[in-house]
Amino acid sequence: MLLKKRKSKEDTALFRLEENEGEIVLWSENREVSRQLSMIDLQEEDLLVLQKLRPLVKENIEKIVAQFYKNLEKESSLTKIINDNSSIDRLSQTLTIHIEEMFTGVIDQAFFDKRSKIAQVHLHIGLQPKWYMCAFQDLLLSLISLFDETIENREDYNKAIKATTKILNIEQQLVLDAYQKQHDEIRDEQEKAKIHLREEIRKMTESLAAVSEETTASLEEILSKSQYISKLSVSGAKAAAIVEEKSVSGKDDLTVHQESMIKIDDSMTRIIEEINQLKAVSKQIGSIVSMVTQIADHTNVLALNASIESARAGEHGKGFAVVAKEVRKLANETKTKASSVDDLIVKTEAQIDNVSTFVTEVNSLIANSSSKMRDINTLFGEFVFEMKHSKEQSHLIEKELHSFLQGIDEVGKAINHLSLSAEELSYLTSKQQE
Repeated sequence: MLLKKRKSKEDTALFRLEENEGEIVLWSENREVSRQLSMIDLQEEDLLVLQKLRPLVKENIEKIVAQFYKNLEKESSLTKIINDNSSIDRLSQTLTIHIEEMFTGVIDQAFFDKRSKIAQVHLHIGLQPKWYMCAFQDLLLSLISLFDETIENREDYNKAIKATTKILNIEQQLVLDAYQKQHDEIRDEQEKAKIHLREEIRKMTESLAAVSEETTASLEEILSKSQYISKLSVSGAKAAAIVEEKSVSGKDDLTVHQESMIKIDDSMTRIIEEINQLKAVSKQIGSIVSMVTQIADHTNVLALNASIESARAGEHGKGFAVVAKEVRKLANETKTKASSVDDLIVKTEAQIDNVSTFVTEVNSLIANSSSKMRDINTLFGEFVFEMKHSKEQSHLIEKELHSFLQGIDEVGKAINHLSLSAEELSYLTSKQQE
C-alpha cells in the first residue's frame, strides 16, 4: 500500500491511496467537514475497505434496495410522497447508484454537492429528517445482515461494519447539515418576512389609528348633525300635527259654511219665487185699480146725469140730487184714491224690480261663492291629506334617524374597539421588535 499526499489548485489536502483495486480519494476544503471526518475517525483505510466491499454490495444491491422500499411501505405518508413526486422503480434506480457510490472509496466535492442536492430535494418534497434517519437505519441493518452472512473473518467483518457505519454517518451528517442550512435559510427568510410584516403592521396600525381618529371625528360630526336633524324632524312632525289639526278644523268650518251657503242659496231662490209672485199680485192689483177708476168715472157720469135729471124733476128731485151729489163726490174720491194706489203700485213694482235684480245678483254671487267654497273645501281636503302624509313621513324619518343614530353609535363603538385593537397590535409589534 502506497500513501501519497498531493495538493489541489486551492492547495488543500488531498490523499490518494493507491491499491490494485483502484483509486482512493479523501478530500475536503471545508475545515468544519474536516473536523467532522476527524470526529468519526474516517481514514483512507476505511475508504479502501469500502472499495473492497463494493463487489459484494453490488451483487446484492437489488435485495438491499427492495428491502429499503419495503420498509418504507410501513409509513403511509412516505408512500404518498413517493407517489406524488416520483415512482418506486425510478427511485430504486437512483438509490442503487447512490449506494454504489458510497462504496467507491471517493469522498470529494462532487460527493458533498450531491448530498446537498439530495437534502434540497427531500426538503422540497416535504420529507421529514426523522423518516430519512429511519430509512438509513434500515439500510445499515441490511448491510450488516449482508456482511454477517458473507464475511467469515471476524477482523474483516469488524472493519466492514466500522467503515460502513462511518460512511453512512458522514452521509447522514452531510444530508442533515444541508437540511439544517436549508432550514436556516427558510427561517432567515421567514424572519425577514416577519420583520417586514411587523414593519408593515406598525405602519398599518399607525395609519389605522390615524384613520380611526379621523373616522371618529367624522362620526361625531355626523352624530351631532343627525341629532340636530332628528330634533328638526320631531319639531316638523309636531308642526305638521298642529297644521293637520287646524286644517281639519278649517275644513269642518268650511263644510259648515258651505252648507250655510247652500241654505242661503235655497232661501234666495224662494225669495225670488216670492218676488215673482208679488209682481204678479201687484199687476192684478193694478188691473183692479184700473177697473175701479173706470167704475168711478162711470159712476161720476151717472151722478152727473142723475143731478141733471133731478134738476129737471124740480121739487121732487131734490132728494135724489143730494144722493147724486154724494155719489159723485164718492166717485171722485174713489178715483183719487185709486190714482194714489196706482202710483204706489208703480213704485212698488219698481222696487220689486230693483229687489229682484239685487236678489238675482246676490243669488249669482252666492252660487259663485258656493262653487268656490266647494273648490276651497276640495283643496282643504287635499291639503289635510298631504299634511297627514307629511306627518307620517316625518314619523318615518324620525324612526329612520333613530335607527341611524343607533347605527352611528354602534359604528363609533366599533371604531373605538378597532382603535384599541390597533394600539394593542402596535404594542405587541413593538414588543416583538425588542
